[in-house]
Amino acid sequence: MKFPLRVRCDQCGNEESIFLELNETSFETKCKKCGEVVPHVFGSNVTVGYRILERSYYERAERTDYPLSIVFSATAFECELTRLHFKWSEIDAAIKGTEVSDEQLEELLRKHRTIDVKIEEVSKLMDPRGFKQFAIDSLELSDIVKYGFPSLRLDHLTKDFQKKLFWPRNRVLHLADTSFSKDDAIRCYNIATLGLMILDEMDEHRRRVY
Repeated sequence: MKFPLRVRCDQCGNEESIFLELNETSFETKCKKCGEVVPHVFGSNVTVGYRILERSYYERAERTDYPLSIVFSATAFECELTRLHFKWSEIDAAIKGTEVSDEQLEELLRKHRTIDVKIEEVSKLMDPRGFKQFAIDSLELSDIVKYGFPSLRLDHLTKDFQKKLFWPRNRVLHLADTSFSKDDAIRCYNIATLGLMILDEMDEHRRRVY
């Protein structure tokens, strides 16, 4: 899978989009206008979730493929959730002086039968309160949800993530439903962005506390 990135040439100011592999950590491209070499190294905060979210934006804004944009929005959030599951499970195992394999970690994820359960259980690796309660207890996050996301209920946050983000994704993939609109794609993109924001806060909290 590749993701798009807008690159600006410092020499002439020209901007263009390039596609990069999902796992690339740096790149070097040549400006098509002036020939200047443009290098870039990604920071550690440009995680897989944010890369896939860029693809979601591209499919909506550049290709007007709204169902595919929805698929990538849900994928961005779920991939970030999986990344954090692997990261903190491996760290916890190392603290205990043990090792855990990728196969074992994948099996643990498969035991979570629904996405709302998966969200809560993975989030507890970073904070025992879990995803929903962490957002409720944060004045900033709770205000963002209450005033910026009328389709989400703070007291049912993970259930609504499942319903408003993953159910549309499932209709596209399982039922070939292509009836989704631009507004639907924007809503899913914004919910996925909120999800990544909350996971970022939880990841930072775990690093700070432990």
